[in-house]
Amino acid sequence: MKLKVTLAHSGKVIKCPKCEKKLRVPVLPSPTGGSAMPKVAPTATSAKKAVADSQGSIGSEKVKTRQAAAPAVRTAPAEAATPRRASAPSADGSEIDFGSLDLSLVKEATQKAAKKRGINALDNLAELNQLISKQLKTTIPHHGTSTLYRLGLSMMAAFMLMMPLAYALLVAGAGYGVYVYAFDVFPGLMSYLPRGRAAIFMLIIYATPIVCGCISVVFMVKPLFVSMILPADPRRRSIMRKSEPVLFHLVDEICNAAGSPKPTRIDVDCRVNASASFGSGLKSLFGNDLVLTIGIPLVSGLSSRQFAGVLAHEFGHFAQGAGMRASYVVRSINSWFARVVYQRDQIDEWLDDAITESESAFAIVLLLARFCVWLSRGILWCFMIVAHIGSSFMMRQMEFDADRMEAGLAGSDSFAATAERLRTLGFAQQKTHAGLAMLAQQEAVLLDNIPGTIVEVTKTLSHKEREVLAESRRDEKTGLFDSHPCDTERIDAARELEQPGLFTIDVPARNLFRNFAALCCNVTQDFYRNQLGRMVEPTELKPFAQHVGKISAMQPS
Repeated sequence: MKLKVTLAHSGKVIKCPKCEKKLRVPVLPSPTGGSAMPKVAPTATSAKKAVADSQGSIGSEKVKTRQAAAPAVRTAPAEAATPRRASAPSADGSEIDFGSLDLSLVKEATQKAAKKRGINALDNLAELNQLISKQLKTTIPHHGTSTLYRLGLSMMAAFMLMMPLAYALLVAGAGYGVYVYAFDVFPGLMSYLPRGRAAIFMLIIYATPIVCGCISVVFMVKPLFVSMILPADPRRRSIMRKSEPVLFHLVDEICNAAGSPKPTRIDVDCRVNASASFGSGLKSLFGNDLVLTIGIPLVSGLSSRQFAGVLAHEFGHFAQGAGMRASYVVRSINSWFARVVYQRDQIDEWLDDAITESESAFAIVLLLARFCVWLSRGILWCFMIVAHIGSSFMMRQMEFDADRMEAGLAGSDSFAATAERLRTLGFAQQKTHAGLAMLAQQEAVLLDNIPGTIVEVTKTLSHKEREVLAESRRDEKTGLFDSHPCDTERIDAARELEQPGLFTIDVPARNLFRNFAALCCNVTQDFYRNQLGRMVEPTELKPFAQHVGKISAMQPS
């Protein structure tokens, strides 16, 4: 029996197409005693043949060969310019025929072999682009939102805008009260001052409301100005279309299928998360300057189908238009209230230091002033709670609406698997961050690949840790203050849709990136810069594979 193979298979193990027995192709000696393969200068044809051979074009079926017309090429040995045919015995005595192979047949065999192995075998970016276009040429089923829902969201945004205005009126009322007391009431009280040392004591009592009132007004006015200056954004990295063409192609196709505007920028960071936001803050409310932020650990831990579903969820927010703008207003005001209630600054520290260092009766006045500050923050806290409760319901509805987009693209079953995977990755992220802190403090070690570390930690979770994750999901319920529904409710809602999904490519999501390893290193350095406040040189980083075991061995707190 003869088996025909190419010279490229010399020394390799192949499978007989009839009996499926594995055979090793013997190495064919050259006439000069050198390499078995003729040394041909690289050309477009030879490069294509090399790619075709590396993809296993001849694996399970017999392919007839024919002599191809070879273009003139520059060769190393003079006699190697033309492919030659020869035969050599195999290990079991079968004769294996070496010969040239037509490129069209190689391409056809490659496609058949790839189809037989399934989508997971596709690692060619061009083929991946074609598959993406083919699967996303239809639109995602839209369920729409009711007019009542849109009206309610608009009313909520208007209500949230009124909250800071109401607080400003409260500050104005407090300032006016201090003014009236200082210029109308206080002068009248001065006429009733007793004589002697008692006058000093009464003067302090009469002046205390003015001092406390002024300090309180300052602390109430401060949030309207000082806290409006947002803290510096953490360092982020943007990726370009020319560096990651497959990712941008996927994003474009999902946007087309979802009927949403395309992001003007794609940022990456080192979190297990993805988000959609306005790129220029309030200026973007009247335009489409949208930014998609992708967490590289998220990409590292998901399949392409799951990752595409997450993107569809974010583009579901993009597609909501007015809803996303109302959501931005609601989130911004909620965040502002949280900062002014809990954030401390130099003025707070000054008041605390003044109370500590004061040894006179004036300390009592300062203590009363601090009580007034606490009272003003208590009022702000009430504003914050009312705003948060009022907005949480609408925000949960927006998440359900975006979930429908994810289920429509990736399928209801994939939605459930993605939710479970995200919970696991989130748990691994917390454990990894604790481990990074431990390594930095105890061994002065910084790892070089945080996304890779997080994924490796998910693989080594103990049985107890997995039980904790499962129990947390079973016991989780949506609370009054939750802006997102619990996973159980979201999974149930997605399963009720019974969507098969448009996108079924299930290669690892990292295959969508051409420079994924470099991105992991870059976002890792950005993470350390945000945490340490300085640039971290690559020479300071240690291979994560050497230390990930220490993180995995940590017990959950």
